Amino acid sequence: MAVFTLDFGAGLDITETPGDEFNVSLDLSEVAGGGDLAWSGNTPTVTDLTITSEAQGTILYFNGSNWVVLAVGTSGQHLQTAGAGANPAWATPAPTDADYLVGSAQAGLSAEIVVGTSPGGELGGTWASPTVDATHSGSAHHALVTLSGTPDYITLVGQDIVRGTIDISDDTNLVAGDALTLTGDTIDFDGGTAPGGELGGTWASPTVDATHAGSAHHNAVTIGADAQHSLATQVLSGVAASLIQAGHLELATTAEINTGTDTTRAMPVDQYVASNRNVRYLMIRVLPAATDHTVSTTVGGDFEIPFTAGTIVEIGAYTDTAGVTGTATIDVNLNGTTLMTTSKCTIDTGEKSTRTAATPPVLTTTAVAAGNLITVDIDVLHSGTAAKGLTVLLGIRVT
Repeated sequence: MAVFTLDFGAGLDITETPGDEFNVSLDLSEVAGGGDLAWSGNTPTVTDLTITSEAQGTILYFNGSNWVVLAVGTSGQHLQTAGAGANPAWATPAPTDADYLVGSAQAGLSAEIVVGTSPGGELGGTWASPTVDATHSGSAHHALVTLSGTPDYITLVGQDIVRGTIDISDDTNLVAGDALTLTGDTIDFDGGTAPGGELGGTWASPTVDATHAGSAHHNAVTIGADAQHSLATQVLSGVAASLIQAGHLELATTAEINTGTDTTRAMPVDQYVASNRNVRYLMIRVLPAATDHTVSTTVGGDFEIPFTAGTIVEIGAYTDTAGVTGTATIDVNLNGTTLMTTSKCTIDTGEKSTRTAATPPVLTTTAVAAGNLITVDIDVLHSGTAAKGLTVLLGIRVT
């Protein structure tokens, strides 16, 4: 036997004592106030019971004095107990070692992270000694690095590549303009039969295979039909030049040309022009060998310079018979003006040449041109016996 009691407050109570089976249907919608619904006996079935908040996902729990509703949490949260004497609540789960990372930074992870085959996001926190699977198997983000594009580049920003090998197996990937810059000890570079590009960086003591075998860019240098070849900034041990073979030779300086003993150097035009080998000597017979000197001007007439342009570098005078006592003075003029304003040509007593004069001649005018006229004057005779015959020498470097 069971007793069913309805208490609506305000003195309104209904009590029924049913038999083994008893169905009660009540409409309480129009009953004002509140109250308690009590039941004793067999377990009843209750339908259409309305409580505060009927939103989907709400939870009914006892807070120690009443039954109350826990509102719906956010997606991904779970219901978490706080232990005896405390209310349950929705909580956001902390990430575990097997969590997937997608699109946001995560902190508080400890040992291992599985990012799957399509990872995203980033790893947060501080990692003391992380260990990374060297094979990176199954991950498209860690596949073998290959070269692509034109030109080819490998770029790792803020990263170091150590103890690795770059295998450029496709020779056609190396094209003019490529730059390969590595920091380390050794680079094994196989450029194939048609390499290009350049090696960047600073190399303290590079070692280069001297044979350069197998590369058309490093074949032995041969001399072609035009007898010309060059290797920029390289030391080339080639064929020495000879009278019948074009080859390598050194250019001679003016001093070396003046010495005139070289057999292996070549004379540049400017160095030859400035050398003594370019001096032309003019010997002008002024008086016959048996004719005595007399003081006079324009002795022997005029002599015309035959060269387009030149510089007088030497001057002198010679007699056939030496004069005696005192010193004879000979002057040489260019277009009527002396070439020696300070010290003229002098021939000492008993001498036949100005080469042995105590005071050698000093040229003050040296430039000559084609058509200039040279004249000779005898200014002073020997005081004892006059000399006989006179020749004047001019040495002109043609320019």
